Amino acid sequence: MSKSEQARRQATGVEGTITVSATQFNQVSEEKEYIEIRPFATVPAKVGVKFGRTLNLGNYESARVDVLIEMPCYAEEAKRVYQEVLDMAQARIAEEVDKITKSMHGEQSVEELL
Repeated sequence: MSKSEQARRQATGVEGTITVSATQFNQVSEEKEYIEIRPFATVPAKVGVKFGRTLNLGNYESARVDVLIEMPCYAEEAKRVYQEVLDMAQARIAEEVDKITKSMHGEQSVEELL
C-alpha cells in the first residue's frame, strides 16, 4: 500500500466527543456533543474570524460581545471554509447582540437569556 493510500485511509474520520464551554455573565456552561472528527493527513491550515461589538447600555455603561471561531482545514479549502466560519460568526454575534438588546428593553432578564 502506498503512502497516499494510507493517508486516505487514515483521513476517513472517526467518532469522537467535543465539549463546548461558554462563559456568559460569569456563568460557565458546558455542552457535550458527539461528532465525527476529521483527522488530517498533513498539518492543517487554520481559518478564523473574530467579531466584536460594544453596545451602549445608557448611564455610561456598555456591554462588549466578542465571537471568535477558528476551524482547521486543508490549505486548498481555505476560501470555502472562511465563508463557513464567517457565516457562523456573523450569526452568533447577531444572536448575542439580540439577547443583550432584549435584556435592555426589559423583554427578558439576563438570567432568562442564559
